[in-house]
Amino acid sequence: MIPPAEPMQRREIATKGFRKDTLPGRACITWLINNKCNYRCSYCLNGFEEPTNFKILPSEEWIRIWEDIYQRYGTVAMQVTGGEPTLYPRFFEILKGISLMHNIELQTNLFWDPRLLIDQVSAEGISRVGGSFHPEFTPFEVFLKKIVAIRDAGFRVEINYVASPAILERAEEYIAGAKDKDIQFSIISFVGEYQGKKYPESYTQEEKDILKKLNVTSGESAESMANWDLEHKKVGPIKEVEVPARVCRMGQMYTWLKPDGEAMRCCKSPLVLGNMIEGTFAFLDEALPCKLDNCICWRNMTLGEEDRWQDRWPGVK
Repeated sequence: MIPPAEPMQRREIATKGFRKDTLPGRACITWLINNKCNYRCSYCLNGFEEPTNFKILPSEEWIRIWEDIYQRYGTVAMQVTGGEPTLYPRFFEILKGISLMHNIELQTNLFWDPRLLIDQVSAEGISRVGGSFHPEFTPFEVFLKKIVAIRDAGFRVEINYVASPAILERAEEYIAGAKDKDIQFSIISFVGEYQGKKYPESYTQEEKDILKKLNVTSGESAESMANWDLEHKKVGPIKEVEVPARVCRMGQMYTWLKPDGEAMRCCKSPLVLGNMIEGTFAFLDEALPCKLDNCICWRNMTLGEEDRWQDRWPGVK
């Protein structure tokens, strides 16, 4: 077993202002720190062109930016993702610094040596390490050994797996391997286009049966595939309506932070909340009507539907 890093001196972990009494009880942020990846998965929707729209800042500058967020809003629940986030220069220095004041969920393909995390960052500030397993680029045995090492050092972990038709046939084998090591293995359906077909609508009956057997979630709704209407589920361009049908707390309690620092109300809304790098970012003061007619987010914070989404957001320790 690899010995964990020494415990860090964390700041007071608390939400500031009215948000502590507003569901989900803390501000939440998805941070796409970069859009660069070292894998080229056949089912990836992001494309393989070398990205240019992310900004490289010194680790000290990012820590200053997140210190400002802490001073204004308190501890936020943050998912750090990409691309492959660990490709960002001095990434683990940034992670160590921001985990002193915020709760971090890291999403990564785990191509790196687990010691980079274990030796530098305390598990206290990391709510979860989600290892995205891509069998086209790494053997399962190698990947599993890494996630087990991170778990044994005190981190909460899980394995994520996208049920692309390209890699579906061995999913049951992978689940069994993870279960043997007492590691959670989460599978979500593939949403997008593969070999000229749109998914999830184009899953064959045989593939649907596999998904239901494995209790795969739908990706957006977080429902079991056994209860999901694949025949009528359509994934298309975002549509706006003239008269908004619902009011949503996205933007007030959540933001989607892009690699260039631009902060969006959510991953689909065109509403910009400012730029975190430039110092112009601020959460909305109130929930606003949403014009998106075909929102497929299973965690959208629609008012009146709190029972559906409040437990799907991470809490502050």
